[in-house]
Amino acid sequence: MTITLFVNDHCVSAIELQDDIPTVVDVEIPTTLLTESDPLYVSLFEAGGKKAGKSDFFVSMMSFSQDMLLPSQKWPLMTPGQFLRPGSDPDRQRLPDQMLCGGWHNPDGAGIWSLADAGRICFSVDPDIVRDGVLLLDLSRMGSDRQDDSITILANGGAKIAEAKMPGGTALQHRILVPLDAAANSRGEVDIRLIPNNPNWPSRSEAHPDYRRFGVQLLGLELRTFDGAGGKLLMLDGWHDWEPDGRWSAASSVTFAFRTRDVAQAPVIHAEVLPGSYGDVGVSLHYAVNDEASLEVQVIPGENQEILLPLIDFVEPGIHRVSLSGIEPVSPMSLGLNEDPRPLGIRLNSVSFGAAREIMDNGWEGNLSEMGPAEEVS
Repeated sequence: MTITLFVNDHCVSAIELQDDIPTVVDVEIPTTLLTESDPLYVSLFEAGGKKAGKSDFFVSMMSFSQDMLLPSQKWPLMTPGQFLRPGSDPDRQRLPDQMLCGGWHNPDGAGIWSLADAGRICFSVDPDIVRDGVLLLDLSRMGSDRQDDSITILANGGAKIAEAKMPGGTALQHRILVPLDAAANSRGEVDIRLIPNNPNWPSRSEAHPDYRRFGVQLLGLELRTFDGAGGKLLMLDGWHDWEPDGRWSAASSVTFAFRTRDVAQAPVIHAEVLPGSYGDVGVSLHYAVNDEASLEVQVIPGENQEILLPLIDFVEPGIHRVSLSGIEPVSPMSLGLNEDPRPLGIRLNSVSFGAAREIMDNGWEGNLSEMGPAEEVS
């Protein structure tokens, strides 16, 4: 039997069927046949134009790819700088339709929980920003009694593109950086899943009236682009706005991200601490890269110093997240320096990059490259 497929009264394909043998058919429909508004008419006829009767064949399933969807059905578009905070609380918002495309409970307070490991997020971006874009996911989970709890981000097809380690049963909020060039296809479509290991929920280990299977709690998602230091730097949390000489920290713990493409490189931050805030003694600056163990360096207040953050364990190019802590902000006004009432901690003046292995083997002096001046730190 030959069946012809019509879309909006145009014949687009002929399908050959054999008795009692199920047939799966993929049909590419020209976009010129798609209307700009609902409905989309799909018809199946016997060859020759006679409409097939119910006893002739049946269709068990029909699905549409993203390219075939009408504008009212496509995944929502996210733009750089957009920050979404799902939940039912007054300061939260409902996510756009079709963004949570399967595996989620209803919004609950300050977030929304996935159903075990089935949480899926779908949206689209401008393909031109994929190279420089990063998706920031604010996530939490219920900890288990094991020490290797984590959340893994999988792309469409199952490839792991990001992971957050949450040892010790912690349920604190965690921010994960997902590179768009690892998550998006050539059309700018992003389809990811959030997978917790060691799944746990209240009724799993004890008597509890809530039997929902919680996986990952989505607290927020934001789209950002690398736009500082020649497209290598992304300022994240805890910073004041840009100033001509750099950016001051506004909190005792701040984060930024950098990326390398060609060879593994180590960042050298050019920074200074507010004069007078710690007298003439050095202050300990703690830093951690990609949530690994924290290290410590000494910083002298009032001096613009070049501080090496070694990355000897990383041999591949990629995105690295850096956290700085240990310097409590204080206002220049309280120190009698000027009339600025803002709490200021450490000022990041610029960032240089050098080959990591050369820096570790030979010392970093003379090996710096591609220095980002202060006005590029944003």
